[in-house]
Amino acid sequence: MTKLDRLARSLPDAREILDDLTKREAKLSLGGSVHDPTDPVGRLLFNVLAMVAEFESDLIRLRTREGMKVAKADMERSLSSEGCRVGASALGGDGVWSAGLVAVRRAVRDARSG
Repeated sequence: MTKLDRLARSLPDAREILDDLTKREAKLSLGGSVHDPTDPVGRLLFNVLAMVAEFESDLIRLRTREGMKVAKADMERSLSSEGCRVGASALGGDGVWSAGLVAVRRAVRDARSG
């Protein structure tokens, strides 16, 4: 295994794998380092690496959600500034715009102003 975050997605998952390795008396090779789950230092290092991997995964999820919020706000701002925003009631109540609806609204707007 080259990276622990490829082995387990969360700390509880990593601990379950560690317990299984301990029962089997197997060693784990991560990035060229061999970790012995029966040794206290090996368990400590494995847990620290698992915590860091979970932290990195959480940061990626957080940044993705933040990026999606920014992209949505930019899209809404762009559509409203072009006169393409329609009320939620016109869209069946959910307020979702399809690309086709935006294109039709732009064509209607351009035809009226042209």
